[in-house]
Amino acid sequence: MIKLFEKVIKEHLAKYLAEDNLPLSYLKFSTVTSGSGLNDKVIFLVFKNHASLPFLCLKTVRNYEAKQAILRHFHNLKKLNALTAESSYARLFAQALYLHDDGKNIFCIETACTGERAKLDRKGLRVVMASYLGFQEYLAKSGNHSLRDMDQLAKETVIKSGLDESNQRGLLEYIAKLPSVDIGLPRIIQHGDLTLDNILLSKNQFCIIDYDYVGDTDIPGFDLFSLFHRLDWANLQKLCEEYFPAYFKKIGGKFWGNNYRGLVFLYHLIEHMQGKIHNSKDTSSKQIILDFERLYP
Repeated sequence: MIKLFEKVIKEHLAKYLAEDNLPLSYLKFSTVTSGSGLNDKVIFLVFKNHASLPFLCLKTVRNYEAKQAILRHFHNLKKLNALTAESSYARLFAQALYLHDDGKNIFCIETACTGERAKLDRKGLRVVMASYLGFQEYLAKSGNHSLRDMDQLAKETVIKSGLDESNQRGLLEYIAKLPSVDIGLPRIIQHGDLTLDNILLSKNQFCIIDYDYVGDTDIPGFDLFSLFHRLDWANLQKLCEEYFPAYFKKIGGKFWGNNYRGLVFLYHLIEHMQGKIHNSKDTSSKQIILDFERLYP
């Protein structure tokens, strides 16, 4: 595969190379979520000659039949690139460069994001949130987004879950019993997996990586929830109260009060459907609700 990587880079990404950049070197890189099965992704970092930091990142799969994982990742990244192309927020993400698919081998090439895995204290979180909320505000201002109330958000999310009619009805009945809120939120694309593992911090900026779940939901706040409950589960409510009001205002949304339980349930449901909850193989409405009440009593 390395010879094929080299051939494709030289043929299609020559503008990124100078003569003294060769030979290139490759580092096979694994993450907690990379997996080791035949259908899991494999990541290679590409270095120029004598360079200490990579300039490209290649992603492939062990089994060609799992090609959809690479296609989804690449097209999701291209979507983010297109949305941020004319802004300073383009640097928040890698840049999709090339997709190779010859019917036997598939891999995508993107610019390498460099930095260290995030270890956020409150000050660091404020820095990350300032850029992320600015990115979301930019998306909101670049489109014409109508507002959705809680009923619409709930129905859209439950229908998208793919559960049968009985389980959908069970979820909607549960949501109806949660404290009512006066809310109006636009459609704003979410990264879908904003966790500490997917934030790289460097001296002057940070970069968000891993684009498998981009666009899974367009309910604002999902990314913040994903980060907050992993960063400081015990203080999830406080973090929501600290950041959600300003966030919703920036994107032109409306939210009266500070009871986020209904929204948190929708976020939980989305994570359940992504397979991120412990019992997510059981996708009955009863199990989803039990998990929610166990995790967020």
